Amino acid sequence: MMTRFGKMVLSKKGQAAYELLILFFFLTLGFTVWLMFISSAQQNAEYERREFHVRDFGLRLQDEIYTVALMPEGFERSIDLPPHLYGTSYELNITGWERKYLTVSTEDHHHNFIIPNITGSFNEGETNTLKSRQGYVCVNEGC
Repeated sequence: MMTRFGKMVLSKKGQAAYELLILFFFLTLGFTVWLMFISSAQQNAEYERREFHVRDFGLRLQDEIYTVALMPEGFERSIDLPPHLYGTSYELNITGWERKYLTVSTEDHHHNFIIPNITGSFNEGETNTLKSRQGYVCVNEGC
Protein backbone atom coordinates (compact mmCIF):
# COMPACT_ATOMS: atom_id res chain seq x y z
CA MET A 1 0.00 0.00 0.00
CA MET A 2 1.08 3.44 -0.69
CA THR A 3 0.24 6.61 1.15
CA ARG A 4 -0.57 9.83 -0.54
CA PHE A 5 -1.22 12.91 1.53
CA GLY A 6 -1.70 10.77 4.62
CA LYS A 7 -4.35 8.52 3.00
CA MET A 8 -3.98 4.85 2.18
CA VAL A 9 -4.17 4.09 -1.53
CA LEU A 10 -4.32 0.58 -3.00
CA SER A 11 -1.80 -0.20 -5.64
CA LYS A 12 -3.07 -1.11 -9.10
CA LYS A 13 -2.12 -4.77 -8.62
CA GLY A 14 -3.95 -4.95 -5.30
CA GLN A 15 -7.01 -3.26 -6.74
CA ALA A 16 -7.09 -5.69 -9.69
CA ALA A 17 -6.86 -8.67 -7.32
CA TYR A 18 -9.66 -7.23 -5.19
CA GLU A 19 -11.87 -6.69 -8.26
CA LEU A 20 -11.16 -10.23 -9.45
CA LEU A 21 -12.16 -11.58 -6.04
CA ILE A 22 -15.44 -9.63 -6.15
CA LEU A 23 -16.11 -10.86 -9.71
CA PHE A 24 -15.40 -14.45 -8.68
CA PHE A 25 -17.81 -14.10 -5.72
CA PHE A 26 -20.66 -12.82 -7.89
CA LEU A 27 -20.07 -15.46 -10.57
CA THR A 28 -20.11 -18.19 -7.91
CA LEU A 29 -23.27 -16.73 -6.39
CA GLY A 30 -24.97 -16.58 -9.80
CA PHE A 31 -23.96 -20.15 -10.65
CA THR A 32 -25.27 -21.39 -7.28
CA VAL A 33 -28.63 -19.64 -7.79
CA TRP A 34 -28.85 -21.09 -11.31
CA LEU A 35 -28.16 -24.64 -10.01
CA MET A 36 -30.81 -24.22 -7.31
CA PHE A 37 -33.33 -23.12 -9.96
CA ILE A 38 -32.52 -26.12 -12.19
CA SER A 39 -32.77 -28.51 -9.23
CA SER A 40 -36.14 -27.08 -8.22
CA ALA A 41 -37.45 -27.41 -11.78
CA GLN A 42 -36.32 -31.05 -11.93
CA GLN A 43 -37.96 -31.86 -8.60
CA ASN A 44 -41.19 -30.25 -9.79
CA ALA A 45 -41.10 -32.23 -13.04
CA GLU A 46 -40.50 -35.48 -11.12
CA TYR A 47 -43.41 -34.71 -8.77
CA GLU A 48 -45.71 -34.08 -11.74
CA ARG A 49 -44.56 -37.31 -13.45
CA ARG A 50 -45.36 -39.34 -10.33
CA GLU A 51 -48.76 -37.65 -10.02
CA PHE A 52 -49.52 -38.46 -13.66
CA HIS A 53 -48.61 -42.13 -13.19
CA VAL A 54 -50.70 -42.48 -10.02
CA ARG A 55 -53.70 -40.81 -11.66
CA ASP A 56 -53.30 -42.87 -14.84
CA PHE A 57 -53.13 -46.09 -12.80
CA GLY A 58 -56.31 -45.14 -10.91
CA LEU A 59 -58.17 -44.32 -14.13
CA ARG A 60 -57.16 -47.63 -15.73
CA LEU A 61 -58.27 -49.55 -12.64
CA GLN A 62 -61.54 -47.60 -12.59
CA ASP A 63 -62.10 -48.58 -16.25
CA GLU A 64 -61.47 -52.25 -15.41
CA ILE A 65 -64.03 -52.13 -12.59
CA TYR A 66 -66.65 -50.45 -14.79
CA THR A 67 -66.00 -52.99 -17.56
CA VAL A 68 -66.75 -55.86 -15.18
CA ALA A 69 -69.80 -54.05 -13.76
CA LEU A 70 -71.33 -53.69 -17.23
CA MET A 71 -70.85 -57.37 -18.11
CA PRO A 72 -73.50 -60.05 -17.46
CA GLU A 73 -73.50 -61.87 -14.14
CA GLY A 74 -70.78 -64.47 -13.84
CA PHE A 75 -68.23 -62.55 -15.90
CA GLU A 76 -64.76 -62.85 -14.43
CA ARG A 77 -61.55 -61.00 -15.16
CA SER A 78 -58.06 -61.19 -13.65
CA ILE A 79 -55.80 -58.17 -13.42
CA ASP A 80 -52.21 -57.92 -12.26
CA LEU A 81 -51.46 -55.02 -9.92
CA PRO A 82 -47.84 -53.86 -9.75
CA PRO A 83 -46.01 -53.96 -6.41
CA HIS A 84 -44.94 -50.31 -6.84
CA LEU A 85 -46.15 -47.28 -8.76
CA TYR A 86 -43.31 -45.33 -10.35
CA GLY A 87 -40.88 -46.60 -7.75
CA THR A 88 -43.00 -45.92 -4.65
CA SER A 89 -45.32 -48.11 -2.64
CA TYR A 90 -49.05 -47.47 -2.83
CA GLU A 91 -52.35 -48.41 -1.23
CA LEU A 92 -55.74 -49.13 -2.74
CA ASN A 93 -58.81 -48.56 -0.56
CA ILE A 94 -62.51 -48.84 -1.30
CA THR A 95 -64.52 -46.32 0.70
CA GLY A 96 -67.99 -44.85 0.76
CA TRP A 97 -71.45 -45.95 1.78
CA GLU A 98 -73.97 -45.01 -0.89
CA ARG A 99 -71.38 -43.94 -3.44
CA LYS A 100 -68.21 -46.01 -3.66
CA TYR A 101 -64.76 -44.55 -4.18
CA LEU A 102 -61.47 -46.15 -5.09
CA THR A 103 -58.63 -44.30 -3.37
CA VAL A 104 -55.11 -44.66 -4.74
CA SER A 105 -52.60 -43.35 -2.20
CA THR A 106 -48.85 -42.94 -2.26
CA GLU A 107 -46.69 -41.01 0.18
CA ASP A 108 -47.39 -37.70 -1.59
CA HIS A 109 -50.45 -38.30 -3.81
CA HIS A 110 -54.05 -39.26 -3.04
CA HIS A 111 -56.61 -39.68 -5.81
CA ASN A 112 -60.27 -40.72 -5.50
CA PHE A 113 -62.22 -42.34 -8.32
CA ILE A 114 -65.97 -43.03 -8.37
CA ILE A 115 -66.68 -46.72 -8.93
CA PRO A 116 -69.82 -48.89 -9.04
CA ASN A 117 -70.99 -51.10 -6.16
CA ILE A 118 -68.06 -53.26 -5.19
CA THR A 119 -67.12 -55.62 -2.37
CA GLY A 120 -63.78 -57.07 -1.32
CA SER A 121 -60.35 -55.54 -1.37
CA PHE A 122 -57.39 -55.33 -3.72
CA ASN A 123 -54.00 -56.94 -3.08
CA GLU A 124 -51.15 -54.81 -4.40
CA GLY A 125 -48.43 -56.69 -6.26
CA GLU A 126 -50.64 -59.72 -6.94
CA THR A 127 -53.18 -61.00 -9.45
CA ASN A 128 -56.66 -59.85 -8.46
CA THR A 129 -59.92 -61.38 -9.68
CA LEU A 130 -62.94 -59.21 -10.50
CA LYS A 131 -66.33 -60.94 -10.82
CA SER A 132 -69.76 -59.65 -11.74
CA ARG A 133 -72.33 -60.93 -9.21
CA GLN A 134 -75.86 -59.74 -8.39
CA GLY A 135 -75.28 -56.13 -9.38
CA TYR A 136 -71.93 -55.96 -7.57
CA VAL A 137 -68.33 -56.31 -8.58
CA CYS A 138 -66.61 -58.79 -6.30
CA VAL A 139 -62.86 -58.41 -5.79
CA ASN A 140 -60.88 -61.50 -4.74
CA GLU A 141 -63.87 -63.54 -3.52
CA GLY A 142 -65.33 -60.54 -1.70
CA CYS A 143 -68.92 -61.73 -2.24
